[in-house]
Amino acid sequence: MNASGPWQVHNYADEAAGTMPLVSAIAHSVNTIFAQVVVKVGPDRVVAVAHRMGIGSPLQPVCSITLGSQAVTPLEMADAFATLADRGVRHAPFAIERIGSPHGVLQTRKSGRSRVAVPRNVADEVTSALQHVITEGTGTAAAIGRPAAGKTGTGENFQDAWFCGYVPQLAACVWVGYPQGEIPMTDVEGIPGVFGGSLPAEIWHDFMAAAVSGMPIRNFALPYVPAPTLQTPPTATTTTTTAPTTTTSPPTTTAPPPTTTATGTTTTP
Repeated sequence: MNASGPWQVHNYADEAAGTMPLVSAIAHSVNTIFAQVVVKVGPDRVVAVAHRMGIGSPLQPVCSITLGSQAVTPLEMADAFATLADRGVRHAPFAIERIGSPHGVLQTRKSGRSRVAVPRNVADEVTSALQHVITEGTGTAAAIGRPAAGKTGTGENFQDAWFCGYVPQLAACVWVGYPQGEIPMTDVEGIPGVFGGSLPAEIWHDFMAAAVSGMPIRNFALPYVPAPTLQTPPTATTTTTTAPTTTTSPPTTTAPPPTTTATGTTTTP
């Protein structure tokens, strides 16, 4: 349910793919999977994490938030994705008016305001999943020949289209749409309907390829996966009870051997 009533969820072109891991659902933007996730997690928690990561716009705790149904700015999205790039640490954005030095050396500064928005390993797991968007998912047009992570986004009736992504050193977000209102973007630059993996991903590719050309190629940190815990099999204990003797020769009792049953459970992620 949403604030205005029932929420009708469908995938792009009304596709259906059955059960799948969350990594595949992220890579291929399967809306119906994440509609189930937000119900289990709770939209209020989604709002809280979004605000911690850099979204400053007001957000309503309704289920459709998981699909980007509420307006935010490209700067806020870039801020949130930069939080993932820095492994869960959010840095407040700031504007640079002028950069210069007597010898033409690039001068940079940091805002000094930073805080942990999400746990490091959570950010690393999200980054690991978002890399699949570019390598084999909806954002292959954004591939720049080095490790990168990102996410496509497409509004109803092609009214908005997004691609936000990052390398370990830099994050950027591209929004394509009409500033004057939510107007469907059909037949734009020869594209019947503009979606996140088309023009936005291509723009992000061209910008990032130039922006990081002088930066060293770095890999993302791998998520920490705890080693499986070896469980000691249960020990069967046999207790022998001696009954009072009522005859000169005590009866012989044969007890059945103890039976140990192990139950295995397989969970599909």
